[in-house]
Amino acid sequence: AAPSRPVATAEPRPILDELSYTALAGGTAIQFRTAQTKIDKADEAHLAKVAQVLNDNPDLVESVEVRGYTDSTGSSEINDRISQQRAEHVSSILKKNGLTDVVAVGKGSTDGSGIMSKDRRAELVFIGVKDEEALRNALSQID
Repeated sequence: AAPSRPVATAEPRPILDELSYTALAGGTAIQFRTAQTKIDKADEAHLAKVAQVLNDNPDLVESVEVRGYTDSTGSSEINDRISQQRAEHVSSILKKNGLTDVVAVGKGSTDGSGIMSKDRRAELVFIGVKDEEALRNALSQID
């Protein structure tokens, strides 16, 4: 039997293609020293907390892409290699802390700001964000 009055249906929320962690959390990217591919213990501890939040809320994102960058000094071949190593290092920390859907992508010196110290970075990009507000709230619990 048909309902006597219209029944509201819930509209599914759109899935966002990608959303950067820095845009969500209002923080900064993971910074590197010149020609270095390792991060300090504080950044490593922070990444462990990010991984824990994502492990505790597996329905918020489909995967994480770690994008590594370099400043504009050096050849493009060296910058490509260093940026990939930075992305792989950050990715390995997330994987060590239980995340499985993580991809490392080196971007070389693309997307530079012109401030060399800020260009030597890695960024987390969440792919397939299913609920931006819930993800934002979950990440806000990280100190």
